[in-house]
Amino acid sequence: MTESSAVKGDTRSNLNRSMWGFVCDDVRREIGQKVSYMGIYNSTIVCAAFPTTLPQLCFVLSVRTPTNEPFQKLVFSVKKDDEVIVLAEVQRENLTGLSLNAPDVIEEGRVVVTVMATVANIEFTGPCKLKLRAETEAGELKGGTLQVMVGQVSGT
Repeated sequence: MTESSAVKGDTRSNLNRSMWGFVCDDVRREIGQKVSYMGIYNSTIVCAAFPTTLPQLCFVLSVRTPTNEPFQKLVFSVKKDDEVIVLAEVQRENLTGLSLNAPDVIEEGRVVVTVMATVANIEFTGPCKLKLRAETEAGELKGGTLQVMVGQVSGT
């Protein structure tokens, strides 16, 4: 899991904001408001050969901002090199009510927003990077990058 902040933009700053995320094979909702993540990747996805198609990849993307600096714009994305493979825009009316209507997302004076997205039959034709990003009114937040490469796939 990686976390970073980026400052970009003229009117506001992302300095007090952060993004993190991870990639896994499956996300399962469990009894009792629990979520299970299966097959979490670290910094690389190793394929036996290219081209290859994975049945699915799940992306869990989170951002955090102070409650006194609410998001005015929030668009999550995952890019496979420069190709956008996930795009999830949080509607403005959902952003303005976060701190009032969803107290479970408040963490020590900060609001956390998380999205989960699944991409089925994702094809890799060669080595690439999966970039986890969020665009705000103040610019881009970076949530990490995974390398997709060929190598020896080891079993457990």
